[in-house]
Order: sequence, then structure tokens, then C-alpha cells
Amino acid sequence: MNVREFYEYMCQKIPSSLTLSGDYDGLSCCPDPEREVTKAMIALDVTDAVIDEAIEEKCEVIVAHHPMLYGGLKEVVAGSVKGNKLIKLIRAGISVMSFHTRLDAVDGGVNDCLSALTGLENVRKFGENGICRIGELPFAVTAEMLAVSVRDALGAPHADYSDAGRLIKTVAVCGGSAGSFVEEAR
Repeated sequence: MNVREFYEYMCQKIPSSLTLSGDYDGLSCCPDPEREVTKAMIALDVTDAVIDEAIEEKCEVIVAHHPMLYGGLKEVVAGSVKGNKLIKLIRAGISVMSFHTRLDAVDGGVNDCLSALTGLENVRKFGENGICRIGELPFAVTAEMLAVSVRDALGAPHADYSDAGRLIKTVAVCGGSAGSFVEEAR
């Protein structure tokens, strides 16, 4: 399977119709669409360390959650952060694709995984393209109990929370900022 075919396969599993407006996901760097794919690296972000490891491991593709070119691209210039990354990737023949908000929204994706880790039941979708999830906990808990549970489930060093002084039974889940979905969740 070549890079083009691999990307088309990924788009069948994680369709572009789930991309939120204003997102920059997709195939962002592709020096050779006909290059055979034998090894792919999965990453949250395309950092310099990820690129170096992909080169060392002889990967043809990096599949990232976050778009490498978020906010667009005006130029590819050595000495700039984005320019240095793209030049290094192109020289190494490595393609980059990301599935940002569509991976959050897709069935079985990020927000379904977060809902399961949180222990939610009767989960349903809401928000643009059904990106967010909302469900009920098996029993009502305090904000502190929920924060500790989420922290432990995610293996995070800490969790911040705000306590309104009431028990929580219904929980909305959305990876990312989710700021535009707060009112709908409420």
C-alpha cells in the first residue's frame, strides 16, 4: 500500500465529513504519494523529536492527532519552526497526516474512549458533527471524586476542577477546548 492508498484507507475509517469547520486536518505533507508504506508512527503532535524518531525508525508516514500546519502556512523557510519541520520531512520522504476533530467525533474515537474511561452510561452525541458526548455516571459523585476518577483513569499527574457544591450525575465529554459547546452541554 502506498501513501495515497494508506491515506484513502484512513479516510474511509475516519471520514473527512467529521472535520469541524476551521480545522486543518488531512494530508499536510506528502513528498511522494506513491511511496510504499511499511512503517507508520502514531503521535499526538508532530514535534522535532517525533520527526527524528520517525527518521531513525525508517517510517514513511507519521499519523498525528493534531494538525502540523494548524492556522495555515504562508511560507516554507529554513529557520522557522514549521519550515524546519517540513524541510526535514520532505528530505526524509516522510508524509504527515492528521485526523484531529474527526478522530474526536468518529464512533470509537477520542470522545467515546474518554466517555468509557469516565464510566459514563447511556452516552449520546451532541455538538457540531456529533463531536461531543454526554452521559450519566452510575451514581452521583462530588466534583472532587469525579476529578480524582478522571485523573486516575487517564494516568494524569493532577486534575483541576471547580466545585459548585452539588452532586454530579450527568457529564459532558469533549477532547480539546470545547468552549463553543458549553451552552449546548448545559
